[in-house]
Amino acid sequence: MSLITRVKYNLVKSNNDDSKLLAICKVTIGDVLMLHNIKLYKGGIVVMPQDNSISKESGYKRDIFHPITKGFFKELKDEINYGYSVAVATGDDIYFPDK
Repeated sequence: MSLITRVKYNLVKSNNDDSKLLAICKVTIGDVLMLHNIKLYKGGIVVMPQDNSISKESGYKRDIFHPITKGFFKELKDEINYGYSVAVATGDDIYFPDK
């Protein structure tokens, strides 16, 4: 059973063919937690929201939140990508994974 119960998409429409951003998502986990501003890029790349400040240790921006296990990250990525294909095909901006 998936922990992800809902994915809402804000599809990005661009006149620029070089634009790689496809959608910004809100993901609901178990009907108790909503994660905002997860970005989906061409090629199925999922990027977690990041803090605007840059880490002094690494020189990179830090994720505000991220999955702890590879298994859950794969589940999250798969559901976001599949739901995006459904959203594009049907015009419905909300996807409910099978429970």
